[in-house]
Amino acid sequence: LLDEQQAVQPTDIVSESHAVTMTIEDVVAAYHQGKFDLVAKNVLPLAENGYQRAAELAGLMYKSGQGFERNPQKAIQW
Repeated sequence: LLDEQQAVQPTDIVSESHAVTMTIEDVVAAYHQGKFDLVAKNVLPLAENGYQRAAELAGLMYKSGQGFERNPQKAIQW
């Protein structure tokens, strides 16, 4: 797994279902700017590839219904 501090290029990580198009830093910044739809499109690929901060953010977003439909079960999963 890559260290979260390392810069990741959009094509560096590809999971079975998603290609990463943003770095974790970009995703966190977009979240703080309230761009929840943009974050929702990019946070799961990072979380699926071992980024703990992305997993925590996905859980928070599912819990609060930001960018994803509110889903307590998925919030717990992440």
